[in-house]
This record gives sequence, structure tokens and C-alpha cells, in this order.
Amino acid sequence: MKDKIKNIDKKLFLTTVVLFGFGLIMIFSASSVTAYFQEVSPSYYFTRQLVIILISFLVCVIFGMQIKTKNYKGYAWIALIVITCIVFATLIYSVAFNGAKGWIELPVIGTIQPSEFAKPIIIVWIGTMLGFSKDKELKNQVRNSLVVLIVSALIFFMIVLQKDYGTAIIFFIICAVMFFTSPVDKIIKKKIGLIGGTAGAFMIIVLTIIILNVPGFIDSDKLDRFNIKSPCERYLTTGNQICNGYIAINNGGLLGKGFGNSTQKYLYLPEAHTDFIYPIIVEETGIVGATFVLFLYFLLICRILSIAKKTTNNANRLICYGTITYILSHIIINLLGVTGVIPLTGVPLPFMSYGGSFAASLIVILTVVQRINYEENKNNSGSHDGMLFVVVLRFACRMRKRKDRQWKVSNPDGRKRFFL
Repeated sequence: MKDKIKNIDKKLFLTTVVLFGFGLIMIFSASSVTAYFQEVSPSYYFTRQLVIILISFLVCVIFGMQIKTKNYKGYAWIALIVITCIVFATLIYSVAFNGAKGWIELPVIGTIQPSEFAKPIIIVWIGTMLGFSKDKELKNQVRNSLVVLIVSALIFFMIVLQKDYGTAIIFFIICAVMFFTSPVDKIIKKKIGLIGGTAGAFMIIVLTIIILNVPGFIDSDKLDRFNIKSPCERYLTTGNQICNGYIAINNGGLLGKGFGNSTQKYLYLPEAHTDFIYPIIVEETGIVGATFVLFLYFLLICRILSIAKKTTNNANRLICYGTITYILSHIIINLLGVTGVIPLTGVPLPFMSYGGSFAASLIVILTVVQRINYEENKNNSGSHDGMLFVVVLRFACRMRKRKDRQWKVSNPDGRKRFFL
């Protein structure tokens, strides 16, 4: 265990801790009013999030860091089959939030969102399926690519049927980016991309027909979210959330109103501790605090990218690329949504938004990245030790030859030398 702690990426770990710590502070601030009106402790959401983070961290350190990357493929297949069955089960029995049916309620634990766990699982699985060496036979590349396409499309379609469109979009982006950054032959990428694009276009047409002809498939309020123009003119209807987000951002100024001093969290801004936590961050910490959070995200992405670049294993590199896509797509879609640039999709902000399933998923995939870094450091350490041995051996050989030459000069009769 000490060896693993020594070889983790400490900068990545420290950035993760700071992000989660800052997020916990903001969750406590943003959720305290909501908790009060729900007649629970003001620290209710903060405590739940903290407990989930600590438990997930301990489980990943004790068990996750022990799994070697060469064994990821087998574990990924098992996890994929399990999560696919669970996601399918949510279509039959699930708890609905904001019109989406993607949650399962469990005793003691509460509600979990299986589709969130599908993201880190699909990242590791695609990495092991497509992260082969470039000289692998084309028929194997085609087979693996088709399997990835079919399985990914199946899970994507089930998430769409849950009406969790934000998760579906991010799931699609992860799969697409990982496929096109994989070492699969370019010709295969073009053909599989054409097949996937055609299937996607067909799915969009079918969904459009269903939306237009099946009453109640999508609520009129959700359809109105696609109208992103002048949200404050629709303050009493669908523009309420974005308009109050604007007010929170405007209230922040340069340095903010101070931790706990937000006014928009007093039930003006819906989902202040979940999807819309960034406007609360701006309101309480100002442009300085909001920029600090973005800087931490930048550091996190840079550290994962550095691990991806130094690894010699294609599967591990692809997993790192998938992790970057996972986190970055969440950040971009959330920030564009809360600022009214794109329609709201219910995508949480990494490390900041309240949500146990999302927090646990982040810890799982970052543990995988840390394991990749650990093995890479161990391999490099071993290679350095080997190089040192070679250097020492060469030096000893040179010294022996030099002494032999000196002996021949001092003993021209050619007597053999039996000592060093």
C-alpha cells in the first residue's frame, strides 16, 4: 500500500481533493435553505455527499487500486453486463426526477442513478476493446469496433428511453471520442463512423416522429427549454431557472458576497445545490472564485493528459482520453446550460454539484487513472534500475580492459594475469 501511495500522481490527487473540498463547502451553502424547508438538518446534503465521497474513496483505495490494468478487460466485461441489466431494469421500475426515469431507490442508501456508473464502465471497456497494438489484424479490429458500436448504441438507446437526455448526450460523446482517438485503422473508422452516423440519424428521425405523435412523451415544459432566447421574458414559466441564474451571476461581482451570503438560494433559483451550483459559486465567491474553479479543472485535465502521454500502453492511453472527455463534456455542457447558451439538459458540474452517483463515478474513473500512473511509474523505475546496472557493468568492463592493457605493457614476456 505504501508503494502505491508513493507512486500515485500527487498533483492529480491534490487537485481532486481541493475540488471535492470546495464543492462540499458550496453544497453546504447552496443546500442549507432547501434543507431547512424540507425540515431536515441544514447540513443534510453536505453530510450525505461527504459520506458517499469518503466511502467511495476508501473502497477504491482498498480494492480498486489493487486491480492490475492487464485484468481490466475481464472486470470491464462483467461490470458492463451488470450495468446494462440494471439500466434496462430502470425502464421497468425506477423513480422519476424532473421527468427522467433513471433512478432506483434502495433501502438505507437512498436513490442511485445507474446510468452515471455506465460512463466510467464504458470508458474502461472501450479502452480495453479498442486499445490494441496498431499491428493487430484488420478482421479483429473490425470485430471489436462493431461490438463496441452495437453495445454502446444499445445502452445509449436505453438511456434515451429513460428521458435522461443529458446523460445520453455525454455517453454518446465519450463513445465517439474514444473510438476516433483509438488506434483502429482509419478506413475502419470511416466505415464504422458511416454506419454509426446513419444509425444515429435514423434514431433521431424515429424519436422526432415519436415526440410529435405520442402525446406526453416529452412534457411541453421540456420542449420549451430549447427556446434559449430571452429567458427573463418567460420568468413565470420556463425561463425562471436561467433568469435567476443570471441574477446570481450578476450579484457576484469581482469578489462575491461571501460564503453563505447568496440570496438566490432562498428558493429563487431551483436546483441551486445540483445543476445550478455554478451561479451560486459566482454569487458567493465572485469572478475570482469562479475563475479559481475553472483553473482547478484545467490543472486536473492537464495532469490526466500528462499521464496519457507518458503511458506506453494504448488501452491505458485511451482510458485517459475517455476520462478527459467525460469530465470536460460535463463541465462544458453544464456551464453552457446555466448561462443559457444551450438548452438545459440536467447535467451536473463535476466535483461541485450534489449527487452521490456522479461523485462515486468520478472517484472510480480517477482511481483507474491513478492505477495507470502507478504501473507506469513502476515500469519506468524498473527500467531505470536496469539501465543503471548496464552502465555499471560497462564501466567495470572498461576498467578491466584498461588494467589488461597496462599489464601487457608492464609484462612484455606475455605471462598470464590471474588476478584483477
